[in-house]
Amino acid sequence: EAKVAGIIVEAYESTKMTGLIDEANRNGIPVITVGTDDTSSRRKSYVGFGYYELGQNYGKQILRNISDKTQEILVLISPETNGAGQNIIYQGIKDTIDKSDATKNLHLNTMVIQNNSKFGAEEKISSMMMDDTELPSMIVCLNEIDTTCACQALVDYNRVGDTTVYGFYTNSTILSAIQKNIITATVTVNTSQMGKYCVEALEEYEKYGNVNEYMPADTEVVTSANV
Repeated sequence: EAKVAGIIVEAYESTKMTGLIDEANRNGIPVITVGTDDTSSRRKSYVGFGYYELGQNYGKQILRNISDKTQEILVLISPETNGAGQNIIYQGIKDTIDKSDATKNLHLNTMVIQNNSKFGAEEKISSMMMDDTELPSMIVCLNEIDTTCACQALVDYNRVGDTTVYGFYTNSTILSAIQKNIITATVTVNTSQMGKYCVEALEEYEKYGNVNEYMPADTEVVTSANV
């Protein structure tokens, strides 16, 4: 309706999303998807990050904190976010662990966290922290909400040090938690770079009529050493 020159959207795989992107395309409006993709659509380019590489980064961090004892690693999965992406991250974690000598002592499990609202994630993670039973040796959070809730719950229920937490993304709460050794590390994506790539993709398409279909952004691990 606004006759915009281009659209940048965090997409998802659905018939409705595909139809809207294709409608924009028919009207001469190029669409760039960012973060999550709609591969069935006529979007011009996808700016994202390597999910498998993200999983490998988690796996490498896990292997830095292994012991001779059997350790349970719990990966928090959200049904509200990109399922395919989460599966690839999980596979990256699993493959990295399986290739190590420590694989026989590490048990990888998942737990579903309903985080369509912060309250839902907070409730589930808090109930896990409140329980008197032993926490898993390591907890891996694959999104910002779960990571933030885990930081807060560890402090609220005096469970700091009872488990090693790996998070996703960076905000003031997460960075402060790393500085205070509440959580061990967080894996993040260079969002400034992603934004830059989105604009460059639109400019390139406008100038040349075509653009690279996939533009990956860098990922980084933030620990107490570089926070």
